Amino acid sequence: VPSETFVPENAEANDVVWKSLSGSAASLLANDIDSGKWGQFTFAIVSQKGRYVARDNVWEDVDAFRIDSTSSSLCIASSNSLDFEAVPEYKVEVRVLDAGNMFDVFEVGVNVLDVNEPPEMPDVVYTHILENSVEGSIVADFGADYVDIDDQKSIDYSILRGSHGSKEKFMIEDTGLVVVGKNALLDYEDMKKSDIECFALVLEARDRGIAGRQLGGSFSRPLAATGEMRACIDDVPEPPAFVQAEYVFTIPDDAPENTNVGVPVVALDQDFGDSVQYSIDTSAFDFENSTVYPNSVSGPNGTSVGDVFGIDEKGQLFLRVQGVIEEGTTMLLPIEAKDSSNLKTIGTVSIKIMPPANKAPVIEDTQRWAYENSINTPLGVPLTCIDPPL
Repeated sequence: VPSETFVPENAEANDVVWKSLSGSAASLLANDIDSGKWGQFTFAIVSQKGRYVARDNVWEDVDAFRIDSTSSSLCIASSNSLDFEAVPEYKVEVRVLDAGNMFDVFEVGVNVLDVNEPPEMPDVVYTHILENSVEGSIVADFGADYVDIDDQKSIDYSILRGSHGSKEKFMIEDTGLVVVGKNALLDYEDMKKSDIECFALVLEARDRGIAGRQLGGSFSRPLAATGEMRACIDDVPEPPAFVQAEYVFTIPDDAPENTNVGVPVVALDQDFGDSVQYSIDTSAFDFENSTVYPNSVSGPNGTSVGDVFGIDEKGQLFLRVQGVIEEGTTMLLPIEAKDSSNLKTIGTVSIKIMPPANKAPVIEDTQRWAYENSINTPLGVPLTCIDPPL
């Protein structure tokens, strides 16, 4: 029998070890100078040891092989018992015994041949990521565990499919790291509206069939493993947003107190359950090389009048103080919208002060003449007065 034999690591129970890489069976043979009764002999395993890589290559007793009495061949004892990465070689001591109890012992080396095996991936990975995360944000590490040493840096990753269009929202890098994709929109509120809790993606790790190439064929066919990633989008509080950046309204300078100004300004908040509160920001700011004091006007003798306008809970502006606004001026009001999470945004309202809506009446045909010394005599026709329409 050859002193060195071979067997692929995926060999099953009762498979015979090979005498060469061609796959031809290695039979146990012995020569006995005796003939007849005394020339008959049998084979038996005395001991068998395997070299354990993870245990500093120590040789330990094993029970991996048996001898088939019919064919006198060294066979695999049981399926799934060989692993190239764990125990790449064995030493089997075989005794040949004749009918006269004369024996000899010889050693057979068994080399385990590496066969390509698929990478190992978790069945399911659950992960959470904040909504509005930018491109490249890390979602999960889905790096596969290589089985074959040759696959250590030779595994290719891909996203096979994803629910609700999520395949385009994520990318998987060469290392198996899943990140947010380009132009991905991760919106918690949109998902809630569609009754979506999480995205489900199927990921693949595929080797290149490097292991087992010395045997070729099915021994080195590229293999793949798949796993599922459940990516749940977590809500992030977001500030309200005005439906338009700037509003322009008008009001006559003689408008009475509590007159509404324009239509309600509106700020929307995407977050579920949030309410929006409106207020006028009276903080001074610079505008066109001058300092503006919002919602106040100059009064007599250098005084000022504040809180000229108010805003109600629905965003409706109204005049609080009548008689202080002046025709031809424009008042800039920064409107603050604040949600339940105390997040704020500012919109701008420009209020142009128009001429009075209630104009003074006009008397027409005001010239008259009378004779001197006239008493109780009508002076021409009655006076007429016109009140311009509002």
